Parts: sequence; structure tokens; C-alpha cells
Amino acid sequence: MRVNHGAYGGQMDMGGANSYFPFNVAALASMSNPQLEDLINQGRQKVMEATNALKFLPRESLEDTIGRVWKENPALTEAQVQSMALGRQATVEMELKHREAVYRDVLNKQQTLMMYVQKVITNRKVREQQIAMANQAQLMSQMNGMLGAGGMSQMDLLGLYQQLGALQGLPTHPSMGGKNPGPSKGNL
Repeated sequence: MRVNHGAYGGQMDMGGANSYFPFNVAALASMSNPQLEDLINQGRQKVMEATNALKFLPRESLEDTIGRVWKENPALTEAQVQSMALGRQATVEMELKHREAVYRDVLNKQQTLMMYVQKVITNRKVREQQIAMANQAQLMSQMNGMLGAGGMSQMDLLGLYQQLGALQGLPTHPSMGGKNPGPSKGNL
């Protein structure tokens, strides 16, 4: 029996369901944030396409299918018409199950992608914080070494203070607010 899929809204592009997963998970870490965002948006689009393909699959009652088959083939017997109508109904049900499976697969892949992207972003934030803390510790060490040696001018101290403040998000000059972290007694 030949079945006309065009009568049921056409086939969903199954090749496209997996096409937005051309990466391996390790490659995600090398992608920029805009690239990761584009990848997630592509995945969202595929989820929407799978949802629409499932939602808009035309379905009709067996009686309506029998009426349509009878109208298209008036020379057939009643048994032949019922047989063709049942075949068409079975085809629609198979297509529905197929689209449901595609929807579940695409949704699962999108959720997995989002989980891995979130891990990549979290790792980047942790790494940035670690670098900032290491830079801050290095500057503090330099300041302590120079203060202990006594060979540092007030201008050098101000420059180091501004670098440290920029790392911590503090005012870059004591006159701009906040307390001066410098010595409380005497001049340098």
C-alpha cells in the first residue's frame, strides 16, 4: 500500500535534529560565550521545530478518513475503503510516535547541552576569580616587601594601591572615598 505523507503535513527534517550537536563536549570549553549562546539558541530553535512538528500533525477521526478515501476512490468496495482508511490511520499513528521520539531526543540533547555550557561558564568564573586572587596576593606581597625594606616612595605606594584597588573594585585614590589603607602614623 502506498501512503501519501504529504497529506499529513509532510515529514519533519530528521537530519536537522542532530545537526546542532556537531561538537564534542571538550570543544565547548574552547568556544567563546557568544558562540555558546548561539549554540544554545540553535538548540532552542530545534526544540521549537520538534514541538511544532508534533503539535501540528494533522489528525482526523477514522470516519473522516473513511469519507475522504471513499471520495478519492469511489470505485472501491466498502472493505477496501475501510482497509485503506485503517492503513492511513496507522501511518499517522506511526508518524506521531516518530515525532514524539524526535521531540524527546532533541529536548534531552538541549538539556544536556545547557548543563555542559553552564559547567563551562562556571569554570570560567572560578578561573577568573583564582587569577584575580593570585594577582592580588602578588601585589600584596610586593607591597609588603617594599614597605618592609623601606625603599619605597609615596608615589610608588600610591601606584601599587591603585593597582590593588582596581583588582578589588575599591576606589583608586584615597581622596575618592573609603579609608586609606596606608600607615596610620608618620610619613613614608
